[in-house]
Amino acid sequence: MKKHSFLLLLILQVSNIIFTNTIIAQESVKIGAQTWSTSNLDVKKFRNGDVIKEAKTEEEWRIAAKNKTPMWCYYENDSIQGAKYGKLYNFFAVIDPRGLAPAGWQIPSENDWKVLITSLSEPNSLSGNKLKTKTGWIVNNGNNLSGFNALPAGKKGLDGISIYKGIYAFFWTTTTNTNGAAEYIYLVDFSDKVGNDFTGKGNGFSVRCIKK
Repeated sequence: MKKHSFLLLLILQVSNIIFTNTIIAQESVKIGAQTWSTSNLDVKKFRNGDVIKEAKTEEEWRIAAKNKTPMWCYYENDSIQGAKYGKLYNFFAVIDPRGLAPAGWQIPSENDWKVLITSLSEPNSLSGNKLKTKTGWIVNNGNNLSGFNALPAGKKGLDGISIYKGIYAFFWTTTTNTNGAAEYIYLVDFSDKVGNDFTGKGNGFSVRCIKK
């Protein structure tokens, strides 16, 4: 009887250690065969150490888009927003050859996102629910069963105005179309679908990374 009790205690202790380590290391999550970051990118420098310029005003953001300058900003130019949502980057920062993603990581392409959606084992009309966080969305929160933690961080428009926080999550891909527009992925609070579209490269969206 004592042997059984000791064995049960040992199993519980080992399980607790494994669970604790999982929580501590929750900077990434494996979904299918892919490993994704579980928070929005929040870096101020390129991988080679060069500083990425911050737009602190709407005018600075508009000028960066016009000059095709890599740039980041906070939603509403408020650093407090960054603590929760990370930074918003224009597409020029995403594709800069100095590297926006940390070493060992890369910015996902359209195909990487397609693989992710397929891995969720849901039709696209329902897969967004597994990606969205359980709180923070104005209308409908997700169930976050994937552990992806998609937050409705909104965007910075070409005009420098911050909009859609609490409603939309926008993520850049590295894909462009024949017209030179850049592709992005989006989630919205009133739908469980994962959407995609193309837009101007001067917009500011969130960035997620995928392990190489």
